[in-house]
Amino acid sequence: MDLYSFATNTRRAIIYGALGLVAFLVLTVLYRFAANLYLTLNPPPEPPPTAGFGELPKLNLSSIEVEGSPTYLLETPTGQLPTFDDRIEVVAMTSVQPTLLGEEKARELAEDLDFGGQGSLSGDRQTLTFRDEIDKRTLAVNVVTQNFTLSTDLGRIASLSLGKALSGPDAIKETQGTLNSLGLLKFGFDTGNQTATFKAVKNSTATEAGSTSEAHFTEVNFFRSLTEVASQSHSIIPVSPKTGLIRVWITSGLKPDILNTLAITYNAQQVEIDKSKTETYPLENVATAWESVKQGSGTAYVGVSGQISSISVTNISIAYFDDAQHQEYLQPIYVFSGVAKNANGKEGEFFAYTPAVSENWISE
Repeated sequence: MDLYSFATNTRRAIIYGALGLVAFLVLTVLYRFAANLYLTLNPPPEPPPTAGFGELPKLNLSSIEVEGSPTYLLETPTGQLPTFDDRIEVVAMTSVQPTLLGEEKARELAEDLDFGGQGSLSGDRQTLTFRDEIDKRTLAVNVVTQNFTLSTDLGRIASLSLGKALSGPDAIKETQGTLNSLGLLKFGFDTGNQTATFKAVKNSTATEAGSTSEAHFTEVNFFRSLTEVASQSHSIIPVSPKTGLIRVWITSGLKPDILNTLAITYNAQQVEIDKSKTETYPLENVATAWESVKQGSGTAYVGVSGQISSISVTNISIAYFDDAQHQEYLQPIYVFSGVAKNANGKEGEFFAYTPAVSENWISE
């Protein structure tokens, strides 16, 4: 073969090779496009929910207690029920670990809160109570769960000067510092939300005040959130959406400083959310949940008294239920919120909870 023929054949080989490569690339792109289009139009069925915990215990949601026979109105931004996924995460909770050192830990807490003495143990040996007669304070500690209640006599609080309540941000900062110093700001409450409300004691009752100048103290409620489990975080709320499982009353100007903490209600139960143990469960249809709310199932909070004439639900979301009693699993609930109006035309907030896991997976 002469040099000319060799060069010609080489050029042809290069051209055919380039054309073949282009054809291969084009066919590959077309194949992938066709495969993706097919999968988009014909997606493979999603695996069923794992339901690895088996049947779940029934949530401790009492029946809705709404006075009267209100008309329920759906007034969401779209006027329709929202759309949710077909499944939801359920998370295990660590168990309460009884300890022989329960009484010792209770006495350590009492000392940190400036209570003296060894305390008085209840007949069932579950509650250790301490009393401060001078400052009219009482501390009752459950030696099993380490939940406790610190209270100050309401008459003593009423005798304090008005205007000593802290601003919302200052009250939250102070109460966080107090709980941290006691080693109690944990179990998810350290990363959750807080609310602050001004309150005054009148006629032996703590009622909301309009400002710090009208208040004896600021109430701070602590709520936790569920994060790093689903694609979005969810609120974790107890029976009352306004009252956290940790609640603190704080004022200012008293000495020693610990006396400014007028009250603590601590129902965190010393248990963690075990995010390493998570299963998915079928979600109850939101339309079914809405019907159950209208029929009085679940738990409700109504911020206005008297006979309720109408309830307007303006938002429907998913949260998780935080029970004051120990629960094996953190389970989701539907939260219906809006406005309740009584027969006199007065309005107040409305909340209703119903289970969000399909009833087929709830034990009787």
